[in-house]
Amino acid sequence: MLALVTRPHDEFVPIESTEYWKKMEKNRIGNLLAGSRLKAGLTQAQLAEKLGIRQNMVSDYERGRRAYSDAMAARLCKVLQVKEKYLRYAGKPTGSLRPARMSGASVADAVIKDRR
Repeated sequence: MLALVTRPHDEFVPIESTEYWKKMEKNRIGNLLAGSRLKAGLTQAQLAEKLGIRQNMVSDYERGRRAYSDAMAARLCKVLQVKEKYLRYAGKPTGSLRPARMSGASVADAVIKDRR
């Protein structure tokens, strides 16, 4: 069990069953992208410029409103200097990325740690 959250009745439930977890997991790729961008010290506009796209597209990727292609994943990873496996939609990354035990900065650190 990753972590426990209490309910008003002092009932313990796995964090994976909470709405917070479901929302975060739904946009896992967008959150990792945003964390990687911030760790690289780039604004959305700066990342967009380096990729030759509009800033609102980066925003849409990070918010989960738009999915990017494998080709765009490769471009994002090259600019952000992270391995492609972290920003691909097909599968979850290997390793110990466990959001329930990590702050947002720690998740970004874990992504950047495994640089090319």
